[in-house]
Amino acid sequence: MTTRLLSIHGLRAASLAVGAVLVAQVGTAAAPECLSTRPLDCQNSELTGQDFSSRSLFGADFRSASLAGVSFENAGLVVSMFDQAKLTDVIFDGADLKGSSFSDATLDGVTFSGANLSGARFDDALLDPGLLVGALTCNTTMPDETINNSDCGF
Repeated sequence: MTTRLLSIHGLRAASLAVGAVLVAQVGTAAAPECLSTRPLDCQNSELTGQDFSSRSLFGADFRSASLAGVSFENAGLVVSMFDQAKLTDVIFDGADLKGSSFSDATLDGVTFSGANLSGARFDDALLDPGLLVGALTCNTTMPDETINNSDCGF
């Protein structure tokens, strides 16, 4: 596998020949290796300040990850996994999280305004249910394992 270093308007990027994956790096902070995997496999990773806004991340794996100040605004995260993750000040506003799992996760300062949480699971998660105000909940498993069908329309 060959690696080339490119410089684009002050950004440095490593381009891998296999799959033409492009991983960007700003300043001196290295981009986490998991960001070059498809589907995204960021298990046990520490991600701070990453911007995944409006990205399609179907089936992304953030199990046991530590996410702080991360934005998933308007992102496609259908059937993604956040089990046992620690999420602090994470934005999921407008995100499509159908069928995603947050089992045993810790959510602090997380926002879900306008997010689609149909079929999502929050069983045993540490979560203030008030964080889900403004989100679409249908067949959504709550931390106490009850099912929230408030937005199902039946």
